[in-house]
Amino acid sequence: MKIRIHYSLALFGFVFLFTGFFREFLLFFLVIFAHELGHFLVARLFKQRIEHLTFTVLGGILKMEMTEISRFKQLLIYSAGIFVNLLLFLILKTLPDSQFKKLFANYNLLLICFNLLPIHPLDGFQIFQVLLSFFNSPYREFRISSLVSYLVLGAFFLLVFFARLGLGAWIILVFLLYQNINYSVNKNNIILKKIINNYRRHVKQEGL
Repeated sequence: MKIRIHYSLALFGFVFLFTGFFREFLLFFLVIFAHELGHFLVARLFKQRIEHLTFTVLGGILKMEMTEISRFKQLLIYSAGIFVNLLLFLILKTLPDSQFKKLFANYNLLLICFNLLPIHPLDGFQIFQVLLSFFNSPYREFRISSLVSYLVLGAFFLLVFFARLGLGAWIILVFLLYQNINYSVNKNNIILKKIINNYRRHVKQEGL
């Protein structure tokens, strides 16, 4: 499995280092690593082949060759990272108060909240897509998921703009916007892949 560092995380790290928060960045990266480890372990548990892992500013992107597994198992894979961060957050609640504890808890909470959003390519978006797959209509699934993703992204932009959030928030916003534009550009390939997967699932269910 290849491991890559996305430019968004590299840029985010530069902001941390430039402002003298080297220890804080290492802690943030540790939280991201734990998040992706959750995805990785559950994916391997269900015997999914992982091509590469890209660490980004909001976690990582696991490139997997998803075989014919149930929707429930897919939900477990996509939600595993969130559960790991939630578990760490709850464990931290039992520890004595310290600056380290507060930072670690806040970073875990940040990843939990962001990855619950149905914005491509966050975990919340992947979970939302699995739920939409019950329609068995790849075109409808793409239209709904894409529309919701852009609407929530637009709301995030308004928050960043009017709340005058810092450079880190703008880096996250640009990263998500780029990912969504790329998702829209590859619309036909994504829909075709869903159609093929649906056909394979149907053939397997019919025992043909």
